[in-house]
Amino acid sequence: VLVLTPTRELAQQVAKDRSIAAVFRSADAEGDAEAGHLWRAVAEDLAKEPAFRVADTNAVTALPALATAPADIARTLGIRFVLLGFIEPGDDILKITLQLVDGTTGATVWSGNFFPEEDELDVVPDEIAAIVSTHLKAAPL
Repeated sequence: VLVLTPTRELAQQVAKDRSIAAVFRSADAEGDAEAGHLWRAVAEDLAKEPAFRVADTNAVTALPALATAPADIARTLGIRFVLLGFIEPGDDILKITLQLVDGTTGATVWSGNFFPEEDELDVVPDEIAAIVSTHLKAAPL
């Protein structure tokens, strides 16, 4: 398990930046595979924006399953924002519940739900990343 203890300087930088980690979870093993695919794709899309610092995928993968509090995730990864996603698989449709949280204040910046059908799964990460990107760019530094 990777646990970082941020220095005071890092903590001050994090409070002023647009760093983010996407952490998606699921209720079952079938959904875990889909969750892994989605959060990696969202993180890759967000990493294309030069103004953002995206948490390393290995560090996100190393988070304990019980690490769900945005402040704890932010502190552990040394980032400011946490995009929490929960995926509930269905027969032909998924429910994706998302919450973008400022890990330094605990405030929810944005939340939303997606209900993609299986044939729409390739575009969902792009849609999520575009919405999150808009909210991160608008976040005060």
